[in-house]
Amino acid sequence: MLTFFCGRPDAILEALEDSYSDSYERLFSKKSSVVDMSRWVNLEGLEGLLERAAELSGVSIPKLVDSLTNEGWSRDEEGKRIACVVVKEPLVRSLASIPPAVASKAAAEWAERLGPPADDSVRYPLRVRAEEFLTLFRSCKKDKKIVVMGYGGELPVDLEFEAGASPHPQAASTSSDIAFFAGDARHIGEALEDGHEGKLTRATAESADFSFHLGMGDLDALALECANAVGKPAIPLSESIERCVAGDATQAWRQREWSADVLRKQWVERWSGLTEERVDEVGRKWISRFEGAEPTPLLEAVRALARVCRAAGEKGLDVVFTWRAG
Repeated sequence: MLTFFCGRPDAILEALEDSYSDSYERLFSKKSSVVDMSRWVNLEGLEGLLERAAELSGVSIPKLVDSLTNEGWSRDEEGKRIACVVVKEPLVRSLASIPPAVASKAAAEWAERLGPPADDSVRYPLRVRAEEFLTLFRSCKKDKKIVVMGYGGELPVDLEFEAGASPHPQAASTSSDIAFFAGDARHIGEALEDGHEGKLTRATAESADFSFHLGMGDLDALALECANAVGKPAIPLSESIERCVAGDATQAWRQREWSADVLRKQWVERWSGLTEERVDEVGRKWISRFEGAEPTPLLEAVRALARVCRAAGEKGLDVVFTWRAG
């Protein structure tokens, strides 16, 4: 999650505290006053856009990571810490001073660098969202300010969090709530449907067990860290489901009690391109979002996922993602 809002900070902070309120819905309905960057890039990745805007405009632009105040709030929601803070004025004023034509060029060049070659399906929306981000700062006038909302682990701010409200992943006592397998998708699906461990072992070249009571947002955050490490736009796991090989395929994917699905090759390739050192770097950055978590099991799971994707790429195998609700 990484969303920027322009408006009166007290009203924004209050509206965002209750996601079921009418004011929350109204806030997100004002398209000119909100830009959601969650799918495309994290806070660190946006620094490249600001650097390019500074180079083209000659304007001195502070780093985004250094421009977050402690004015705001935080809470835990579904096992994830969410923070909402006001952005410092120097960054807002510097970006507001950039001419529209320069902002548009900076957005286009930044998207060109991040997007896959000859893939306008990624580069075009990335450029549009970058332009909207820069335009949002230009629209910040008078008593308005910029407020950013994101996961606490992704916003480097020092806020007082609610006592005792820092849940972290714990290993599941059952077999595998979430797992990845490299192998023949049909055989893996049949083994999972039958609950046959022997068949599953024979059908699998590599596997990664993520039985840590994680949410889909946690796995999308891991995909984002991986994408940043290889210098490419993020492909969320939740948007990389190709076809069902086990589970109730008649139900919409998110409505199933459990499912096993083949993942898009583009998602797999993000991981197969990482060296072992970069895998560990990605894993440690991701693990930092879970306060108090034992890092070793999570890091081992990330390493195993990289091996799954590497084996799939080298041997031409499918990667099957399986999960079970609850």
